[in-house]
Amino acid sequence: MLSGNRNFEARIHASLRANFLASPPLVVTYALAGTVLKDLMTEPIGRGKNDENVWIGDIWPSAQEIQDCMKYAMDPKTFQKLYSNLADANPMWTKVPSVSGQVYTWPKSTYIAEAALLQGFLDAAALVAVSDPPVRASCGFGDR
Repeated sequence: MLSGNRNFEARIHASLRANFLASPPLVVTYALAGTVLKDLMTEPIGRGKNDENVWIGDIWPSAQEIQDCMKYAMDPKTFQKLYSNLADANPMWTKVPSVSGQVYTWPKSTYIAEAALLQGFLDAAALVAVSDPPVRASCGFGDR
C-alpha cells in the first residue's frame, strides 16, 4: 500500500509483486487496520481505548480539516520558506549521515542496493567534467 504516483512492481520491496495505490488518509487507515484485506465499509479498523469499535468515519479528515491544511500547502511563501534552504528550515536534515563523492557509495543493506546492471558500470576515476553541453532534447520526466 502506497500513496504516490510511482505504482509499479517491486516499488516497495523486490519480493512484492502487487501494490495498491491509495490516498494518504486511506494508506494510514489500512496501516492502522493492519491489513488491506479488511472491508473498511463493513468492518471496524480496530478497537478504541474504551474497547469500542473505531470506524473509518471516526478518523477520516473532514473537508474543513483538509481545507485548513491545504491553505498552508498551497501558500507559495510557506513553500519557498520551507524548501528554499532545507538545511536551515530543518536543522535535523544536516545531521543525517551521508557520503560524498562523484559516485554513490552503496552501503551493505537489505533496504537499498545497487542494481545489478550498474555493478562495474562506472569507475569514479574515469569521470570527466563537462561544461556547457549543448541541449539535444528537453523532456519532462519524473514527478510533477
